[in-house]
Amino acid sequence: MSDRAPVHITLVRLKNPCNACIIVGRLLIESIERACRERPDVEFTETELADIRDAAKVPGVEIERFPAILLNGEQVTAGSMITPRELLKLMESRG
Repeated sequence: MSDRAPVHITLVRLKNPCNACIIVGRLLIESIERACRERPDVEFTETELADIRDAAKVPGVEIERFPAILLNGEQVTAGSMITPRELLKLMESRG
């Protein structure tokens, strides 16, 4: 049994993203899925915003650039990529 605290990852994205956001979003999902295979204690959810103004309703979103990853309610990316290895390091340091 692991002594690690469970980790919650939320991917926040826009309902109607630009082409670049679609590509980054797909890559982020791949990174998250790979990291989840290494850490079975990870819970992954997605939040889709109909409008960028809805970002204020999502706890933890500080920078309104999407797609974004929240790790245990803290924003760790804003419209940029993160590798599975980087994500795992963040999980180790925060979870």
